[in-house]
Amino acid sequence: MENCIRTVEDISSIGKCEINMEKAWTLFEKITEAVECIHQKGVIHRDLKLGNIFIGKGEVKIGDFGHSCWADSYTDGKEGTPDRGTHIYAAPELYLGQVTYKVDVYSLGIIYLEIFHPFGSGSERAKVLCNVKLGTYPDNWMGETALLEKMTDLCHSNRASANDVLEYIGERRNF
Repeated sequence: MENCIRTVEDISSIGKCEINMEKAWTLFEKITEAVECIHQKGVIHRDLKLGNIFIGKGEVKIGDFGHSCWADSYTDGKEGTPDRGTHIYAAPELYLGQVTYKVDVYSLGIIYLEIFHPFGSGSERAKVLCNVKLGTYPDNWMGETALLEKMTDLCHSNRASANDVLEYIGERRNF
């Protein structure tokens, strides 16, 4: 088992004034690749957050699968256990027991916002992240609102997949 010393939470931007954009995009791409990898294996994590994403030797690893489930357990309209995950990262439909890969993409959107927003304080972070659940996005951040909107759309059927996000990142890199 690889020893990952830090989590993304350990290097978050609370209290920092500057963000290295190249490093931030590389980190976010690696996180998205890890999410796509678990989705390809049929796993829905349901508790993605900065503290559950580990960094070690230039790689990103997802940990804490305590709330995860197999995607094929929720086919044919079956509902899952409601109220899983960490509230600020949890997709709205999780509270209704609706479980799809898109719940992880919502969490990925919150993670994206955290990586690209230089929060001045924990209270500012909480306010901004809670506003996303209302469909309100910040004006003063370093990320791309169009991508954030695709990942955090309140209607999960309109939300991007992890693969869609990777394609967006790839297209962005080619410009």
